[in-house]
Amino acid sequence: MPKQMVVIGDSIIRKVDRVICQADRFNRTVCCLPGARVRHVVDRLDTLLGGAGHDPAVLVHIGTNDKMNGRWGTLRSEFRDLVSKRSSNVIFSEILPVPRASLGRQRELRELNAWLKSWCRKEGFGFLEHWLYKGVTKMLDFRRADFASIRASLQC
Repeated sequence: MPKQMVVIGDSIIRKVDRVICQADRFNRTVCCLPGARVRHVVDRLDTLLGGAGHDPAVLVHIGTNDKMNGRWGTLRSEFRDLVSKRSSNVIFSEILPVPRASLGRQRELRELNAWLKSWCRKEGFGFLEHWLYKGVTKMLDFRRADFASIRASLQC
């Protein structure tokens, strides 16, 4: 039996179901929660994964909507809570930069991503990077073509 895969995220993943689910519509699901913050997904995770079968692969793309402003400890705790009861294969997607955000906000996002990447390695979770570092930091466009690489990396 093929492994179930669920992609959960904020509005950035809207309309990617055609790309992600194209190979196997019966075993892949996309749950778009516009404006979602980490806490919202923590509170709904059991419901979202209820019909996903036993031990699904889960790709989580959230965090851009969270306001850090000194909430480092709380935000880290929320990420930990998100997977505290999960035994499934969890992959976290890097938090994207916010257009026109202050330099301080962008720095906070980079620091949170560095922590998230390190924590994922330590805990055995996957981490999907989107930023390229070649002298200048660039963000990959989240177009349908980019999700082909996500789909390829999540082959179940």
